[in-house]
Amino acid sequence: MTVCYVSDHWAQYVSVAGPARPSTISLEKLQLEYDHLFLRAVLHVLRNKRLGIWLFMSEMPYGTLSSSMLWRVLYVMQCAETTAPDTLNSTDNTYTCLQALREPSHQERFEKWLCEVNSSDGISLLTALAHMAMPTHHSDPSFITTIALLVFQVSYVSVSTRETYSKVGRELLAAIATAHPYVISVLLDRLRETIETVGMVALYLSKELPLFLWRPSPEEVRVIGGWLLQHPLSAVENSLACVLLEGLDWGYTQDGTLALPSSLHSEVALLVAEAYQKYLTDKPYNGFISEGIKQVSYLASVLRLGLSPEASFSQWAWQLLLRLKLHGNTQYPQAAWSTPGSAPNPSPELTHAPNMHPVLRAVKAGLPIGCYLAIAMTTVGHRLEVFCTEGVDLLKNLIQSQHLRAAVHLLDNILPPTYPLSFYLLKNTQ
Repeated sequence: MTVCYVSDHWAQYVSVAGPARPSTISLEKLQLEYDHLFLRAVLHVLRNKRLGIWLFMSEMPYGTLSSSMLWRVLYVMQCAETTAPDTLNSTDNTYTCLQALREPSHQERFEKWLCEVNSSDGISLLTALAHMAMPTHHSDPSFITTIALLVFQVSYVSVSTRETYSKVGRELLAAIATAHPYVISVLLDRLRETIETVGMVALYLSKELPLFLWRPSPEEVRVIGGWLLQHPLSAVENSLACVLLEGLDWGYTQDGTLALPSSLHSEVALLVAEAYQKYLTDKPYNGFISEGIKQVSYLASVLRLGLSPEASFSQWAWQLLLRLKLHGNTQYPQAAWSTPGSAPNPSPELTHAPNMHPVLRAVKAGLPIGCYLAIAMTTVGHRLEVFCTEGVDLLKNLIQSQHLRAAVHLLDNILPPTYPLSFYLLKNTQ
């Protein structure tokens, strides 16, 4: 309790005196004194080995420690049960602690102890380690990454510990990622290496993570795209890609701009269109019926099955596409009532833009998903004359295929800018 009281006063003092930098005793020296007081308290608690010490350690105020002392406390806490108590005092060098934490033998000893100890003590220790990574004012990415990977290792990778700690590990990693969203990138990179070992449990972890806070890099989007396109619907990688894409924030920020770049919205839409055709319509056929009719017929038969992986994927694809901001009037809401074709970024031509090939192929096959994307992403839905000559038939296809929500979604984007041009619509035969 003494350390908690001192920590409260120290945090208050730092917040007030920090910018002033007192001249008599530097803030650095006071921080050093506080760090060592905290370390002595930790060593005292760990030496006594009383019942419930790890529960006590999980509630310690780690947010006021310096970055260097956090490393030392992390090492001491991990070694408390596997090293002689007298040797813990000799850990005065932060670099030594860093090197020791990275040794595979150290990780093995820690996992062995977690297997032998009471599960409640193990959970309390993992909770304490996660709490050390929570404070945001230190912002030591290396330390936070180390904690996240440690929790991930014992919760999902280590066969001997994951059955006991997977649930609490999922909650702790979600809490760390909420405070530091870049941790999701760290976990994704680790999942790439361990996906075969982790298996389907990776889906539970991904659903718990605050993906709406995550801003994936182009390389990470390519990894997700590879999982979606290169693995069958039944594979963990494919399901994981669906969970990750579904969890991202496809909406707006408080200032009305998109949370994620409009280019990412378009990239994901094309990715989904390609995957949709690969898994639901690209099947070998024989006979004299046109390819497009055969594909549509196959798709209809698949969706009638209801609970098949293909039906689930189709439902997921449509739900995601309707969340994406693909039309110019949704990407730039402030210009939603402007004249068609006047958006800041001109829309691509359906038949001439190379990246629109998956959409064009779907349109030629008569697939509703292609009709939707053609209107939402290309000049078909952004130029009134093109919409009247080409887009109306595509919209009919959507309606006749019972994709009424998608049709209404498109009309909501297309109609408002055309109100000043009502005379054109009235005279047009389409």
